[in-house]
Amino acid sequence: MDKNFIIKDFKELYNLRWGIETNYNTLKNRLAIENYTGKRKITIEQDIYSKFLKYNIFQYYENYFNLLINRTKRQKGIKETYKVNQAHLIRKLKKYLPIMILNPTKEIIRKYTRKLIDSCTKSPNKNMKKPSTPRKPKKQRKFNMNYKPI
Repeated sequence: MDKNFIIKDFKELYNLRWGIETNYNTLKNRLAIENYTGKRKITIEQDIYSKFLKYNIFQYYENYFNLLINRTKRQKGIKETYKVNQAHLIRKLKKYLPIMILNPTKEIIRKYTRKLIDSCTKSPNKNMKKPSTPRKPKKQRKFNMNYKPI
């Protein structure tokens, strides 16, 4: 281990890594990238490519909806920042994306994009800031919660 590293360097490295970790969490837990529909190599490759395509489309819509949400909030005089509910957006994409891909007409894409915008911008999540006061440490318990002395 290099002795020139200080705690501040590790904090900075961890903060740089945080975006990668959250993106991997979305791929693994929300898009189930590790679940395959078949056992052959070609089906596994198709699953991976389709899930990455879905993830890229999800990222595009997420960024676009975040801009829409925050623009409308600023126009209403609200200063806090908001972001789209990821789980809701993924649910709607799973429902509408196959229809949009299988029927790629302008009318169909506009119709389902409008549905996505309407449903995903209704109830955004507020971006939580770090608390200004640190948390108070909890008192250490004498016994485990499940332990009952006789």
